[in-house]
Amino acid sequence: MYQRIQSSTNYSKHSRRARNLFNKIWHDACQLGSTILKPRTMITNQLKLVISCLLVLPILYGCPKQKNSIAPVADTEVQSSVDAMYATFLISDIEMIASYIGQRNYFPDFYLPQPGANVNGFDSYQNPSSNYCVAKYTNLKCVDGHERNGSVYLFYDESNPNAVLYQNFQFHGMVKLSDYKVDGWLIRTVNDAPCHIYNQLTASTFDPTKTNLTWTIEGDFEIIHPSDASKNMNWSGKLIKTLANTSDPAVYKSNRLFPIDWTKANVEYRGKATGFSSKNKSFVLNINDFKPFIRDFSCYPNEIGGVTSTEPLQTWKNESHPFKSGTADFRSENKYPRVIFCGNEALIGSEAPCDNKGVVLIKGNSYPVDFNE
Repeated sequence: MYQRIQSSTNYSKHSRRARNLFNKIWHDACQLGSTILKPRTMITNQLKLVISCLLVLPILYGCPKQKNSIAPVADTEVQSSVDAMYATFLISDIEMIASYIGQRNYFPDFYLPQPGANVNGFDSYQNPSSNYCVAKYTNLKCVDGHERNGSVYLFYDESNPNAVLYQNFQFHGMVKLSDYKVDGWLIRTVNDAPCHIYNQLTASTFDPTKTNLTWTIEGDFEIIHPSDASKNMNWSGKLIKTLANTSDPAVYKSNRLFPIDWTKANVEYRGKATGFSSKNKSFVLNINDFKPFIRDFSCYPNEIGGVTSTEPLQTWKNESHPFKSGTADFRSENKYPRVIFCGNEALIGSEAPCDNKGVVLIKGNSYPVDFNE
């Protein structure tokens, strides 16, 4: 559009110049016609020259030369989107471990040792003399395919004995990490401040067919690469986690003493995060309220996670449960705004698979990505 306006401006400029020159030549022609001292032949030749100039001038000045333009470089940068999504997934996994031990369920299905792994590499318990539960890992390969090391602590407020479980009304938990690593990435809270989890129920009794259990997760995290500092990330935000199938009695029993069965859960995430992706690029991630990120813990990227290397041979399910669907608005630095699609939601009407694949939409162009890379 700018070029069209510029061309129009140039055209008007040249038209005025042509008109001024036309008036001057016409004035000279009139003076020439009134001159009787010059021979008729000379006057006739000069008139012909003037008329020829008048005919050519609109062509010369009415069509300005097109300036050479350099095609803009395509905006294809997607790494910052991938980084922000990977960080968000890591935070959601930490919160899921806390959600298990916060119900006094010390066997978090998705974060247990693979068959054949060192069973002593995992321990989880409630401290009898203090108000916390913990899940501890020692260089353990888990059934979700990730290796963990370090500890996830969940502290809770004991002042209200009816609000000490994750699913309870008024529950408030505080997550702290100790030398916690996933696949070599060190994850820690900024200044060792806790990540807060709040149960959002508005009353101690509720109808699960009408109200879904919901929690908020608020925290600031640093995610440190094991060998390349340029890949370090920071994530600061608030997620709203909703158990979308609270009404299913196989998932949540109205007796609040029973833990939620997360293996059958369908969980939605909304919210906003800011921070820095690799190479210290600032970002803002806004999850779409109407198309939240979804983790369906009953589906798998691959049904078989692996086979043991010793007899007797054993297989296990791949318990990695990525965001299978959902969209988010994304901005990084001064780049053009992006839209992130989990799964294949960019393809309208297609079934969302349980994998780490997705699409980043930039200026109408779709770029396939893997959020685990």
